[in-house]
Amino acid sequence: MSTNLIGPDEPGNEWAAIEAAVLAASGIEPNRTPVAGPAPAAVPAPANADESEADVDPEADSYLWPSVVDAKGRNTGELARPNPEAAKAAMRRAAAVSAADIQALAGAISEPEARDIIAQAASQRSVERELGAGVAKLRAQLAAEGARRQAEHEARMAEARRRRENRAAAALERRDRALDPTTRVVRLAAAERWVPWIATLPAFLAAGLGAVNVGVSLDVLSPGTQLINWMVEPLLTLPVVAILIAQILGAVGEGDANPYRSLERGLVFVALVLNVGLHIAVDGLTPAAFVWAIVPAGLAISANLVPRLIGHTRQALTAASAEPIPDVAPQAFRVTPQAGVQVDSDWTAPGPSQVNAGDAGESRSDAEVLADLAEAVRNRAIDPGTGRPIDPKSAESIRRTIGIAKARARCARDQYASIEATE
Repeated sequence: MSTNLIGPDEPGNEWAAIEAAVLAASGIEPNRTPVAGPAPAAVPAPANADESEADVDPEADSYLWPSVVDAKGRNTGELARPNPEAAKAAMRRAAAVSAADIQALAGAISEPEARDIIAQAASQRSVERELGAGVAKLRAQLAAEGARRQAEHEARMAEARRRRENRAAAALERRDRALDPTTRVVRLAAAERWVPWIATLPAFLAAGLGAVNVGVSLDVLSPGTQLINWMVEPLLTLPVVAILIAQILGAVGEGDANPYRSLERGLVFVALVLNVGLHIAVDGLTPAAFVWAIVPAGLAISANLVPRLIGHTRQALTAASAEPIPDVAPQAFRVTPQAGVQVDSDWTAPGPSQVNAGDAGESRSDAEVLADLAEAVRNRAIDPGTGRPIDPKSAESIRRTIGIAKARARCARDQYASIEATE
């Protein structure tokens, strides 16, 4: 049986030289222990200069131990002599590996580990992106909530400031009305118009209640005359109401000047007899019968109140209309959007140009009065009657501020207006 070797043919007498070169390249001497010392940084060159890495078959390691096959190419299981070229490649690789750091080789990662690390890094980046998106969303929500609260706060502050300014303006308006002498005249005029009419309401109510009370009682005593029964009480109460209306309208005097005083008393007495006496006649002497004394009481109340209220309100109105306008020197107020109502601390008492017309002499000429008016307008002199700067369009404000008569104040107002128009 013939044998064939897998791989290159065995060299002849070169085996010993190749073995010595491999041992020399690995730093091992024949029949000696390895030389101690640091591992070389690089793979040393072969002993023979003619040998190079290109001369070594890179696939020689695959058939280091050739197998013996039969004529049919089947493996016999026998091993041939080792391939020298394969041994040389194995020795060179062993020398290169021995020169490397064993710890670095042990810590080197494999390809599956590298794939796992890359996958973990990608997953971590995905989680970081999701967390970043969540943080950005929360920041946007916080910013929107902060902007909303800021807007609500500014709206509340603006509303509070508006209310404060309105209250300040209302206070100034009330102060102006209180300082204005015509305010009391207006109030008294309203009282003189409406208060006497309000005082007639008891008489009107008594007239209605008395008509019902007397009509029902007479229906029991005289059922056949129902229409007349309901007209008895108005015959007594309507004259009293008519006298009261005449007094309010001024056709009849009040008090002793009322010629119908005795008639009012007689009609009230007859109303008392009808309202109470008819109940006693129908139901007997019961406490309920005396309750209807309220009807003549209402007539008496109105008959007593109306003339007195008319006299008092008209006297007060006449006295208020005849009173001279006081030249009061109140402190000046001003309204600002931030501070509301403030009192000017530098305001002083009225000077010589702010006295009354009766206290100042009329020695100034029209030119001097006009010059004083122009200076007062320019300096925003305070009107002692209102506490505000002088109004050049108001003769009364000019009169109070620069202390002249009403006629001269009107003349100065017209002259100043004509000068302003020409300018």
